[in-house]
Amino acid sequence: MFSKIGVLATGNIISAAITLVTLPVITRLYTPEEYEFFVVYMSSLALISAISNLRFNIAISIPKEDEDGAALLCLSIISGLSLSLVILIFVTVFDAWIFEEVYYSSIGWFLVIGVSFSSIYQAMTYWFSRKQRYEAVAFTKVSRAIAGSTSQISLGLLNFGPFGLLLGHQILLSFGVLGLCVSAFKKDLKVIQ
Repeated sequence: MFSKIGVLATGNIISAAITLVTLPVITRLYTPEEYEFFVVYMSSLALISAISNLRFNIAISIPKEDEDGAALLCLSIISGLSLSLVILIFVTVFDAWIFEEVYYSSIGWFLVIGVSFSSIYQAMTYWFSRKQRYEAVAFTKVSRAIAGSTSQISLGLLNFGPFGLLLGHQILLSFGVLGLCVSAFKKDLKVIQ
């Protein structure tokens, strides 16, 4: 058990180290105003993602039967995607009213994608913890850090402005979801159906 936790901890440490090493480069490529824009997005995403799965993701590892855990996984993902749909409707209807500056109006659209990916990743992480596949979770944490940092640096060099930070974060989120979903479909498709 300790070695499995060690694998997960190693993945967290490596991903944090990658972020820490690339942060000085990223902060030189973007202005403080562009970071302000990104911080508004990240703060909003953190608040919404905390409730996006309606905490069903925490219960995924509790049931004795895999079918019950899979049902909670599906319920968790559906609740996250439903909240993303609500955000999409809200942003579509109230975008100009909420974000008076055109510059900030795109945050809502990025939130829809961010909450979707974040909620799926959270649920899949708990599913993989249930199945004790800590290596896959550790691998996705590292691949997310590499993809996110690389894309933010590349987009910064291409002068994408604050959208480079946002797109880089979307790429980071998508790498985690893609990695875990592909692995789950290969190994757990019968249980999840």
